[in-house]
Amino acid sequence: MMGGVAEKDQPPASPPARLPESSGPPAVPERPAVPEVPAVPGPPVVPEAQPAPAPASQMDAEQFRKFQEFQQFQEFQRYREETGQLPPAPKPPLWKRALRSKLVRKLVVLLILLIAAYWAYQHYFGKNDSDNAIEAGGGGRTKTNFVFSDNPMAMVRQLYDNVAQNIVVDACNRFTDDARQKFTADLGAPSCELAVTTLNSKLTNKHKYSLPRPGSNFTIPPGAKTIEISSCDLRVEGGPRIGVFVLSEIELGQWIITGHRNEPDPCPAGAR
Repeated sequence: MMGGVAEKDQPPASPPARLPESSGPPAVPERPAVPEVPAVPGPPVVPEAQPAPAPASQMDAEQFRKFQEFQQFQEFQRYREETGQLPPAPKPPLWKRALRSKLVRKLVVLLILLIAAYWAYQHYFGKNDSDNAIEAGGGGRTKTNFVFSDNPMAMVRQLYDNVAQNIVVDACNRFTDDARQKFTADLGAPSCELAVTTLNSKLTNKHKYSLPRPGSNFTIPPGAKTIEISSCDLRVEGGPRIGVFVLSEIELGQWIITGHRNEPDPCPAGAR
């Protein structure tokens, strides 16, 4: 009951206030402004890989295949270079490696110098093959240990060679004692050694003088023990002729000069 009395005592509620009418459409509330956010730089744009150019229309299939093989070969070579798989370079030939050695080069130079020196000696002082008749006779040794020849013509040619080289001892040892004195007197010298030296000083071509050539008709009579050889029967160049020699055979089939005499200078007509 108390509740009902209370409700009766309260005044009636007033009606809600009416909003003024508007002739236009209802107003739309504005959105709040959104603050601008600064742009964050992103990763750089990487251009997409361009596809391999297609073969030209005029390139046939075979040419295109070879082009692809060449590209593959180049890629393979680059790969081998990067990974160190290239085959080792071929070794140079042995003779090239040897020439790089200083010792080998020095030996080669020394050999060339020796060959040049030998050639020069043979050219100016030696004998050619056609003039080896001097040595062809061979020869042994007498009791005096001096080498004589077993050919009388070779003995005379050896004397000319000794004079050309100014080997006075060997030249004088080719004579017996009596023949040496006669040879010295015929040349008007006080000694055999000085006679040889004087002859050597008169030479104009020692090489040619050392190689007198006998005539083609020279022969040794069979069984002869003594023989004469005239310098006029020899072709002597580069110096004076030495005269006529008498040679005799001694032990071991060797020959020695046992006599000497002068002969006309110039030689008689018909002589060489």
